[in-house]
Amino acid sequence: MKLHRTALFIGCAWLGAFATLSHAQDAADVVMVEVDVYSGRPNPVVELSAEELADLMRMARPLCERLQAASDDNQEARLGYRGLSIGRGKRGSSAQQMVRITGKRARLRRSAAPVLCHESMARAAGSADLTFADDNRALEKALLQLARQKGAISESLHGVILQAMESGG
Repeated sequence: MKLHRTALFIGCAWLGAFATLSHAQDAADVVMVEVDVYSGRPNPVVELSAEELADLMRMARPLCERLQAASDDNQEARLGYRGLSIGRGKRGSSAQQMVRITGKRARLRRSAAPVLCHESMARAAGSADLTFADDNRALEKALLQLARQKGAISESLHGVILQAMESGG
């Protein structure tokens, strides 16, 4: 019974955090998506509205049901598109990374209380980071499309990234 109360408390805490994000003001925490594409200059960043965050959470929900412990596989350093980072921070400053999407996998940093999969993470045992597979990369493609629509990346860069994704990058 104590475990159920703990899970309920964690769930309520998350709902409160999202309610706060939904009414973010200039100095409040916001959720940002960074397109990890450049070396030697700042990467494009998109701030998510409350509605966009809700859409992202809806898209991720079925993927979250397949959470598993993350391995310590390090991504090799390379130039070009390397993936997306989803983080939370103050508007105008850098965000604390909570979710990293690379290839067909998303890694959720449990210590950073990620915005995705919070209900599934509360049920998962242990303290290690978790990961899920997104074989068709729908979540990643949707976030890249949003970055294009909001002007964070150009149409041509969007096309180059999609091409790299199709060729296995």
